[in-house]
Amino acid sequence: MYTEKELEILGNKTMDSMNFSHMTDIEEVRIDENLPYSKRLAQYFSYSKNPYFFRYGKIKVQTRFENNAETLEDIVMKLLVSLKGR
Repeated sequence: MYTEKELEILGNKTMDSMNFSHMTDIEEVRIDENLPYSKRLAQYFSYSKNPYFFRYGKIKVQTRFENNAETLEDIVMKLLVSLKGR
């Protein structure tokens, strides 16, 4: 799991600084849905070197969040749930 400071540093990177081959392909992420929320989140983070950047096949994706918006954890869980139905 990342600390708040680590997430801040990772979130401040730019798409240009990210190496495509080092980005997690979200299609390859497998999360055990039977685990509690915190364990599922930790499982996702174990796949990702930077949770703000990933790829979907050949498409690079960068995420940004507002301080008063949903948490990164909430967004990631929604993304994983939406991909489950595919």
